[in-house]
Amino acid sequence: PGQRAFKNENGIARHVINLLRDKNSPSIQLIKSNIINLINKKIFDNNELQCITHSKLSFKEINESTDWYCHQDNAYRKKNRSINRKSYSIFIPLEKMSKSNGGLEIIPGSNKTGLVDHSLVIENEKTMESQLKIDEDKIKGSFKALECEQGDIIIFSGKTIHRSGSNNSNSKRLCLIFEFEVYQNFLFDDYGQIPIFVNGQLSLFRQIKLYIYSLFSIHRAWHKIREVNLLRKFFLSLKYKKL
Repeated sequence: PGQRAFKNENGIARHVINLLRDKNSPSIQLIKSNIINLINKKIFDNNELQCITHSKLSFKEINESTDWYCHQDNAYRKKNRSINRKSYSIFIPLEKMSKSNGGLEIIPGSNKTGLVDHSLVIENEKTMESQLKIDEDKIKGSFKALECEQGDIIIFSGKTIHRSGSNNSNSKRLCLIFEFEVYQNFLFDDYGQIPIFVNGQLSLFRQIKLYIYSLFSIHRAWHKIREVNLLRKFFLSLKYKKL
C-alpha cells in the first residue's frame, strides 16, 4: 500500500496503487457499498465470480507533464490474459474534473471496436516507466472531455479509447479508479497478488491451488523485481530491446 507508480520523465508519479491492501483505507467500504454492488449486477452475470484487478488513487501534479496517452486498458492485458475479457473500470473524481485539470477524455462508442494497435513509449529512462499509445491519426471518432463533479461515477469498459492531458489548474484532479473483471483460472491482479473477490470466493480447494501456484508465479516474481529500480531497469532494457 502507498506505492507510487507511473512516473514521468522527471520522476513525478501519477498513481498511488493497491489501495485495497491497506486495511485502513476508506476505499474498502466504498467497494462494499450498495451502489457498487448494483453496478456489478447490472454489468455482469451474477453467477460469474468477479474480482478487482487494480485499485488506485490517481492524481496530476500541477504544471507537470502527466498526460495519459490515448489507449485502451485491454492493451495492457494482451500478454497475460484474454484481450476479450469481461471488465470495466469505475472512475470516481474526488474533486471537480475538467479538461483544464487533466480530466478524462473518451471516444463515445469506441468500446464496440476491437483492440487497436498500440506502440510503446518509454517516459523515464532511469526507471524504464512506459505507456502504451494509439496513433490518434488512425482513430475513428472524436474525443469528448468529461466535466464531472466530486463524487460522480464514470463507468467504461476495457475496450474504451480514452486519454487525459496535463494539469494546468490549482487542483490535483484526485480520483479513485477500480477495475473489475470476471475471474479466470489462475488470474492474479495487476500487482501480482491473489485478487480481491467482490461477489463470493473460490472453493477451498481452488484457493489452495491458487496460493501454491502464486508461490512459483513469474508474474508475482516480476512485481517484486520491479520494486527495485536497478533490477527493473535491467530487465526492462532487455525486454524492450527485443521489441
